[in-house]
Amino acid sequence: MVFNPQLDCHVEVITGDGELGYPANAPYDRVVCTAAVSSLP
Repeated sequence: MVFNPQLDCHVEVITGDGELGYPANAPYDRVVCTAAVSSLP
């Protein structure tokens, strides 16, 4: 975890394949998901 002074809280970033979720920290009160593509088909 890293303290973010702009948010005045600790932030934890987890990256990887989220197909099975991340049960180690479940349950969650919110989830943020982002995605990007290099071009549209």
